[in-house]
Amino acid sequence: MPPPKNLHASVVLGGLPFALALGGLQYLVTGHPHDAAGWAVLLLGTPPLLWVTRYAIWFLGESRPDQERTRFLSLLAEGDLTHPAHERMGDQREVRRLLISLRRALSQVQRMTGNVRRTCQSVSEEVRALLEAARRQGNAVERSRESTASMGQSLQAAGKRVAQLENFTRETKGSLME
Repeated sequence: MPPPKNLHASVVLGGLPFALALGGLQYLVTGHPHDAAGWAVLLLGTPPLLWVTRYAIWFLGESRPDQERTRFLSLLAEGDLTHPAHERMGDQREVRRLLISLRRALSQVQRMTGNVRRTCQSVSEEVRALLEAARRQGNAVERSRESTASMGQSLQAAGKRVAQLENFTRETKGSLME
């Protein structure tokens, strides 16, 4: 991450007045700088010194938390929600809100998974009941088919007996007529 724009502005706008104030204090207390070279060193040396100091403070103060934030976000991407980011991230609301949102989403997913599991169990029980009813219905149909086949055989046997009785009746009638 590049340094912020105010880093350069603070050096220019703050460095020269700071050098003048420092030079004035030195002149009042010690009488130095007493020539143009001393003032030139103060005026030309203080802003770069401030710039280096400000950049070092920025790098140590801002860049390191960025590295920590990057490491934290990579842990989040891997699914690790146990990282206590709020303790080390300081005042970074976005990261805390992201962590809270991810935890909330995870709890919603867990709740939905529980609901889906319960629904699957309920559907499974209903399917078992329907399969049992279908099995019983199939058994009843099989018994009805067997009964119908048995009745068909009984009717065929009765038809044969009726035919025999009819023949016997004809023969008896024919004998009586003779």
